[in-house]
Amino acid sequence: ATTTAAPLPGMKEGEFISLSASSHEEAMKEHRHRILECFVALVDDVDRWLSAYRSIVDFFGGCFIEEVAREDYERVAPGGQVDMYAKQRVYETLDWFLTAVREAQDIRPQQMVFMLEHLAQTMSARHTGHGSIPGTLSTMAPNTRPANPPPPMPNRLKTLRDDWRTGYKSIFDGLHTYIFDCDGVLWNFQDPNVQDPEHRKEDRELQNDIIDKVNMLLAQEDKRVLFLTNNSHNTRDGVVKKLETLGIKFGDTSDPEIMHKAENSMITAGFTTAKFLKAKGYKKPLVLTSTQGILDELELLGINEYYSTFDKATRKQKDEYMQETGLHQIGELMDKHSDVDAVVVGWDFHLNCLKIGLAVNCIKWAKEDGREIPLITCSADSSGVLGVFQSSGGQGRKIRAVGNGAMGYAIAQCFDPCMEQIFCGKPSGALLELLRTPEEEGGYGVDLGRAVMIGDTIETDIVFANAGNMRSLFVLTGVNSLDDMEKEGEPNRKSTWILPSFADV
Repeated sequence: ATTTAAPLPGMKEGEFISLSASSHEEAMKEHRHRILECFVALVDDVDRWLSAYRSIVDFFGGCFIEEVAREDYERVAPGGQVDMYAKQRVYETLDWFLTAVREAQDIRPQQMVFMLEHLAQTMSARHTGHGSIPGTLSTMAPNTRPANPPPPMPNRLKTLRDDWRTGYKSIFDGLHTYIFDCDGVLWNFQDPNVQDPEHRKEDRELQNDIIDKVNMLLAQEDKRVLFLTNNSHNTRDGVVKKLETLGIKFGDTSDPEIMHKAENSMITAGFTTAKFLKAKGYKKPLVLTSTQGILDELELLGINEYYSTFDKATRKQKDEYMQETGLHQIGELMDKHSDVDAVVVGWDFHLNCLKIGLAVNCIKWAKEDGREIPLITCSADSSGVLGVFQSSGGQGRKIRAVGNGAMGYAIAQCFDPCMEQIFCGKPSGALLELLRTPEEEGGYGVDLGRAVMIGDTIETDIVFANAGNMRSLFVLTGVNSLDDMEKEGEPNRKSTWILPSFADV
């Protein structure tokens, strides 16, 4: 049940240090003891024992085999009878389990401490009524003991910085390729230190510190920096110009060679979508968008016969797509879109029922005529952050937006069963393949085993990194919070490292 577990994200051979040599041994013993006590408390109930056993296997990314788990239970409580030696047998069984996981996956001591602490907290929380636990541990019966409040946020952020300096930074510095998300990491961010006056910075000061750290990486000849955004609003050269205004130093971009190199370090959802359409031979897509970035990328690849809801001449939405939804409005639009061969959903701030209805009917009419039209969505984000708004009470609050993925689902859900979308941004497999494909074959030639994804969104950035067996640095300046990450129970949604912001590297 344990030794078949796949390596955890961020693990590689040679990074394991024996517990006896680690300064973290006492912390691991304490957390392990708390986990063992939870199992001891369940030893008289085989169903709850198996439920807890499954959860701990799932937590470490292992393969749960009920027969093996029942054999372990029989060793602990032969014949279902609990005797005076049961506690010792629980300790022996679970110690063996954790040792097997540690050795099979070469887990570093500091990461093992973090994982055991998280596991101990969640298990004891459910068993003592301190909160809820995802997964099968929900079968444990709580009692009425009061919950322990989490440590103050400044203390939690200090722990993240201390752990980084003492153990993780040297590994991070030894990598080759650094892939940055943009929104929520380099711009449109919020300082997580609002409750920590010692580290609180003005937005511009924090941004300058972040940009300085990125420039330090760009200045190193043995490092490679890529910028990967699910935002389809800008072209690659548009992202270069925006980053330059923030202070990113690519060199003299008036030199065509330097500009070309800078553009090739940009990967936008608009670019990857255009690249996908070109590769598949689609020539007349219906593009729902509120900006021209994705349209420019289509034209650069020779796709000029698209239908777009955005008018590049006026830089506004076309009037025919902003009408009320009705039989004649959709019917008249369908007459003009009879040869659409794909529906592309960009991040459209003007998405409405008429556009959704048009997209749905393009797909349905084509199917009735014996053609299959794909639904292609630039990115899978369920949400995004527009920026920080100073509320009437003087507090800065993040303003969330409807994500590009949610817009695509608005169309997909009009079909029964829900229509499958093709995503071209993070965390799609197509984008991973583009990264790892050699440059001479049209890809980026990234060695994913020596790369790290820096992002603020769990469902895209962190899931993407784990899908490619990359390391990941989760920063708290964007969509998701520290609480969000600490509540995660799925291994593919947990980051390798966490920092308040990239300024803390």
